[in-house]
Amino acid sequence: MGLNDDAFEVTCPDCGTMLKVDPVTRAIISHTPAPRKRMFEDFTDAARAAREADARRDSIFAQSVDAQKNKDDLMAKKFAEAVKKAKEKPLTDRPLRDFDSTEALRPGTVDWWYAANPQCAGPVEAIWRCAAL
Repeated sequence: MGLNDDAFEVTCPDCGTMLKVDPVTRAIISHTPAPRKRMFEDFTDAARAAREADARRDSIFAQSVDAQKNKDDLMAKKFAEAVKKAKEKPLTDRPLRDFDSTEALRPGTVDWWYAANPQCAGPVEAIWRCAAL
């Protein structure tokens, strides 16, 4: 076919693996993984890193224990602040909701139908009491 039938080698630019590719079938015949890099040069470095990881883990655990100890006090303070704000500014009116606006009362909507027929309190009553409307 004009192609050389000898397999050629390609190095992966990402991981460094050596791939042997057959040009006719375009399939990978074999691969040689890249040599693995050592994480530590010797055991003293590995032991030091393990001790540092243990110390970091113990520190994080101690912080979480302290946070749990202070959680009750924090929640009590937040609740007291919320009660204080509620006493300073009590609710006098009903809260305004999205469907309380006049936009929801345009003809053709369910809210408009209930506003036009106040004798019907809700969907169940609309079926039973207002069936004749």
